[in-house]
Amino acid sequence: MNFKILKDCPTFLKKSYLMINPINNRMISTIISCIFIFFLSCSKDSDLFDEYVIEEDEPAVEQPQDDINSDNDSSSNDNSQSSNNQSSTVPDPFVSKPNEIIGTFYPKSSAEISDPAYANHKAVIETSFDCSNCTFASNLTIESAGGVINGSNVNLNGAFIVNTFKQLFTSSTTFNGVYNKSRLSPEIFGADGSDSIADDNALVTLMMQVEYAIGQTGSVYIKNEESTIHMRNGTFDWDMNNSTVRTTSESNLCHSNDGICAKQYLFQIRDIDLKITNGEFDGQDIASRCFYLRGVASYDFQNVNIHNYFAPPGARARGMAFLIEVENNFKGGQILNSTIANIGAASDGKIANVPYGFAKGIYCTVATANTGQHVYRGNTFSNIYGDDAEAFSNTHTYGYAGTYQHASNGQSWVIDNNNFIGSERRALKVNLSNVDITNNYFESKSTAPMFRNAQAAQIQVFTLHQGQNIQNVNVTGNTVKIVGEAENAAFGIHDATNCLIENNIFEADHISLYRMVTFGSTDVQDGLYEGDLSNTVIFRNNALKNLIVRLPTVYAPVNGGFIFENVAIDFDVDRYLNGHYGVFRMLGFTGNSESYSFKDVSININQTYDAGSLFGGAFRSLGVNMKNLSFENVNVNYTGDYTSNFIQTGQPGYNGDFDSTNTVIDCNLTGRVGTGAISVTGNSGVLIQNSMGDESTPITVN
Repeated sequence: MNFKILKDCPTFLKKSYLMINPINNRMISTIISCIFIFFLSCSKDSDLFDEYVIEEDEPAVEQPQDDINSDNDSSSNDNSQSSNNQSSTVPDPFVSKPNEIIGTFYPKSSAEISDPAYANHKAVIETSFDCSNCTFASNLTIESAGGVINGSNVNLNGAFIVNTFKQLFTSSTTFNGVYNKSRLSPEIFGADGSDSIADDNALVTLMMQVEYAIGQTGSVYIKNEESTIHMRNGTFDWDMNNSTVRTTSESNLCHSNDGICAKQYLFQIRDIDLKITNGEFDGQDIASRCFYLRGVASYDFQNVNIHNYFAPPGARARGMAFLIEVENNFKGGQILNSTIANIGAASDGKIANVPYGFAKGIYCTVATANTGQHVYRGNTFSNIYGDDAEAFSNTHTYGYAGTYQHASNGQSWVIDNNNFIGSERRALKVNLSNVDITNNYFESKSTAPMFRNAQAAQIQVFTLHQGQNIQNVNVTGNTVKIVGEAENAAFGIHDATNCLIENNIFEADHISLYRMVTFGSTDVQDGLYEGDLSNTVIFRNNALKNLIVRLPTVYAPVNGGFIFENVAIDFDVDRYLNGHYGVFRMLGFTGNSESYSFKDVSININQTYDAGSLFGGAFRSLGVNMKNLSFENVNVNYTGDYTSNFIQTGQPGYNGDFDSTNTVIDCNLTGRVGTGAISVTGNSGVLIQNSMGDESTPITVN
């Protein structure tokens, strides 16, 4: 190559061109010819070329359990590898802040890189050196070229770091402030996403020293240690760029019977504003707990896949994707368009025996009354397994139990347009107020419970504060399906005020005594539950299929009790059930019921199985005396080979009254005559008005 064109230029410019590599000589000649006009001016203005330098592109405490399935009035582990299959990449709004470059140098020591004469130069790091307590020349541009800087309290002094996905600092390096001018990758601190060596230290340093991070597409970073708390002010914003954090060894994980394991997580993060997008966290059923967000200012997860976290037998550890502890500094959080799958814990065969069998997709606890909203939208939760397993659960922290107030707490949740598939015990366990559950799809596991009562309601709403009703929980526009051999209820609520349950579809593929929607509790739990449901709890415009409407004995109607109206029910009596039942099933064998009102209800019963006396028809009391029940415009239609009653009280050995405190008004019965359609084993006297069966026969008591 002919370098005569540079002969009158200063030495610095000649060196800059001689360092161009690996571009071949022909390409260099072409480039020089194309910009010949600039080099003609070199002898007059040696800074002209430096001003033309183009920067490299950057790559873009467990609470009491309500026995939902008890009639006594007093796991399937899918270990399949889930791929990082988020539907789209979250756009990156971050804009890097490069410095002006007026020259290039190759520092070999802290003294050289700190020399003020090199301000606004590019520092190409070819040589390793220590730079503890040093201060870089101002506004450098730092680029890796094989050398590695080590040191504590390094003052970057406005430097811009070019992310080349190559190591530039040791994993023990600390800066005197959090770096924020460009996104840096774990490789900058020594991680290697292509090998099997653990990258714990590099990942921790990245989180503590850098505000904006980037992953290398396709890289797999190994995280095999549960971290100490990452606590600092400011932001950590990590675009994982379709990379993965994976656990490959349990040797350093806390899976003993020591209680300290309960809050040992792969990532423990405190105080900061946290954002993580476009990546995967794979515990490989080796790690059990992924994220512990303890008092973060905010959290934002988008397009992430968190899967395969499992608490093994005998470990005092929970299976957890997220533990979120909300404190006074909390401003808000969201998890969007993400996947949480295969989160589990080995059961010890005992219900509510924390921590064994305790698994949660999101477990959100509150220790503040301040306002803050949590939004979970567009996510898929699947295979959350264990005997106390839920996709989502909210409650107060243990120390805040006596302070939390349902009526005034400012925390709220929006759970919208998610898929909840295969949550073992519940999909949603709602114990705190101000929750909107909208437009979600729920589907139970298809397997039978691991033991009796291990499966509860897919959506269950109840308070954990004696004398305080849960408030403002709205369940609208959802579809809930109970499938296979599962014994989940679809929905349950008690001790609640100001709750709307509307425009939902609740269905099961076949009937069971344990498949239901339920209003009230079966147990007072040592005085914790009173069963309050006021007339501000409204269940209307819903569709039910093959689900019993269960009315337990722990129920206190406030201002007339909950509203049940404009409900369509389809019910297939096609098999044997080991108990007495009706479409509505009132529990209790002695005493008097509380008041209920059912209005504008259509019930289609397709009875193809001869259930004999076990099936009592549209409404069945097991023996309790029915008092103050109102049936208005309740229409029952029988199809199939058999028919039963409209209303039946009692069962063998238990008589139940249906006296004059009860009314049946404007009701219709098709598929059978009205004569004797109400069967009462005790005293009767019910007021029946304008209610007819087939052949214009009035509905009467037999």
